[in-house]
Amino acid sequence: LYFLYLLVNPPNMFHLPDPEKFKMKDKLDEAIKRAKEKNPAAKLVRITGLVLNSDGTVLLGKQGDYTARWEYAFMDDKNGEAPPQFLTVLFMAPKVPLVNDNAGNVSELPPFTDEQIGMLANSDVAATVFSTIPGNKPLGGNDSDSIAYIIQDGRPVVLINNWKGQCERMDAITLEKL
Repeated sequence: LYFLYLLVNPPNMFHLPDPEKFKMKDKLDEAIKRAKEKNPAAKLVRITGLVLNSDGTVLLGKQGDYTARWEYAFMDDKNGEAPPQFLTVLFMAPKVPLVNDNAGNVSELPPFTDEQIGMLANSDVAATVFSTIPGNKPLGGNDSDSIAYIIQDGRPVVLINNWKGQCERMDAITLEKL
C-alpha cells in the first residue's frame, strides 16, 4: 500500500527553497566571514546588487532567474610582492553562497576600511534616496536595476542604475549626491 501511496503522492525531492528578499547588509557579515575563511588577508573592494527592487532588496532564489544576486568582491594585494588575488562571495539563492577564490570578474580597486564598512548606508535607504531625486524613474527589479558600492577618490561611493539608464553617484555613508 505504501508503494501505491508514493506513486500517487511522490515526495518532492527537488523542492527549491522559497525565494527571499535581501538588503545589502543582510548578507554582508556572512560574505566577509566566508572570504576570510578562504583568505584571511582578503579585503572588501566592491559590493554589487543586480535586479534591485524599489525597496532596495534583491529577490534571491527565484527559479529561472540567473541574474539576481548580491556579490561581494574581495582582493588580497599581496603587499605588492605578487600579483593580487581576487575572490567573490556570491549569493544567488537565500542560503547557499558560492565562493570563487579565483574570481576573474574583479579588478584591482581600493579596499574599504572596517570603519567604512560599518558606516555604509544599507541598500533600502540608498534606493529610497534614489527614488526621491527628481526625474528618476523607480527601480523595478529589472535586470538593469543595480547598485554598486566601491571606493572612488578615497571615499565610499554608491552607484545606482535603473532600467531607464538613469544613474546616480552618491556618498555611500551620507547618501549626498556627488
